[in-house]
Amino acid sequence: EVRELEEEEEEMEKVEEAESGDGLDPEDVWSSLDDALTELGYDVYTTAVVLQSNRLPDDIVNLVATKVNRAAGRVRPMLEAQCKIILPRILKVIESIKIELERQRLAQIAIQKADEAEKERLLILEREFEKEALKVKLQLIGRCCAGFEWIKIESGYQCAGGSHFVSDAMLQ
Repeated sequence: EVRELEEEEEEMEKVEEAESGDGLDPEDVWSSLDDALTELGYDVYTTAVVLQSNRLPDDIVNLVATKVNRAAGRVRPMLEAQCKIILPRILKVIESIKIELERQRLAQIAIQKADEAEKERLLILEREFEKEALKVKLQLIGRCCAGFEWIKIESGYQCAGGSHFVSDAMLQ
């Protein structure tokens, strides 16, 4: 993991170097990419497929370019460099989703086989596991693109900087 973090930091430095002469804030691009994927309805699986391709679809690039008020041609190299950084995180989230789905399936089987008192105990445990699973997913996602920690609010998590939000539904 340390090596992955070092490689991620090196990639970020390359992205920031490429952007520094343009006057474009890398955080704006990161945030706009996330917003564009959400607005265009890309789920985590589709996002992974898109990020694995070596070229982002025009709809994503154009929407980000509009959001940061730059030409798509100037934004595309920046975004594609970011894909290399984002992809490992997305793949970890997908793996965590697969593990969670299997755990839920096994828990449902156990609940169906249990008597009523045992069912209640298992349901309580299930809720506790779900809370822990959300925490793990947040850890996998990492800090927000601006580097802030996530804080639990009523309908999800808000970054400590106040600019980014992940809903409970998105984490599910």
